[in-house]
Amino acid sequence: MRELHFILCVMMLFSGCKQIPMLPNGSYFGDELNLTIESPVQLRNKNSADKTTDVLTVSVKSINDSRCPTGVNCMWAGKADVVVSLEKKGGETVNLDLCLGQCSNTNFKETDSTTLTLNGSKYKVTLLQVNPYPSSDNTEEPKVVVLKVEEEL
Repeated sequence: MRELHFILCVMMLFSGCKQIPMLPNGSYFGDELNLTIESPVQLRNKNSADKTTDVLTVSVKSINDSRCPTGVNCMWAGKADVVVSLEKKGGETVNLDLCLGQCSNTNFKETDSTTLTLNGSKYKVTLLQVNPYPSSDNTEEPKVVVLKVEEEL
C-alpha cells in the first residue's frame, strides 16, 4: 500500500510541472538545415526564454538543377536554382531565389546568401549545397538543399 501511495505522489508531482511546448522539426538559427521540397522546418533562437515566440518557418518550394553532370563534358557549368520560403509566425511570407553554379555570365557561386527583414527582424539566408550533385547514376535520388539561416541583431 505504501508503494502505491508513493507512486501516486510522484505522478501528481510530475503532472504539476509546466511543459514547454516543443516545435515539430525544431531547429535553431545558425544550424545547418537539410531540406527537401515541402518539408518545412521551424527555427527559433537558442537563448529565447519563450520557445513559442519568434518562430520562423523555412521551406523549399522548388529546385531546378541544371549543373553539368560529373563525367560529362559541357559547354557551361550550369546552375542550381532554389526557391526558399520564409514565414514568420503570424506574419508575412517571403520567397527567395538562390543560386549555385554559373548563375550569371561572369561569376561562379559556390554559396549564395542574402539578407532580408521580415516583420522587423533581420535574417541572413545562405544556400550551401544542393545534393546530390548531378551524375548519370543518381537521376532518381531526391534533391536535398543545405541551408543556414541566421538571425542578425
